[in-house]
Amino acid sequence: MRNVSTFSAQRVGIAQAYRNGLSIIDGSDILIEDVDIADVNGTAPRSGVDVEPGEPTQALKNITLRRVSVARVGGCGIELKHAWAQRADAPVEVSMVVEDCSIRDADRAG
Repeated sequence: MRNVSTFSAQRVGIAQAYRNGLSIIDGSDILIEDVDIADVNGTAPRSGVDVEPGEPTQALKNITLRRVSVARVGGCGIELKHAWAQRADAPVEVSMVVEDCSIRDADRAG
């Protein structure tokens, strides 16, 4: 999803994804709630939820993951990776809350 001002996903099942179960690259006011993600493998990063912008201008504001269940992934269960967030010349806002989530059988911590 790109340039999202408000997005909500509820009661969704994601299974047998090749790269990531869910990728968030840019947006604000994102709620992911009651989502089950299982059996993610293939091309890296192989995360259940990958929160990672591709450009320095992409922000990740007010993201909430609530009651997200991740199982059997080849990477991290939930991964937040923002290489540009700490730049002194152009800092990017990042805010994310993870509530009541579970991760089982992930190859890496996260």
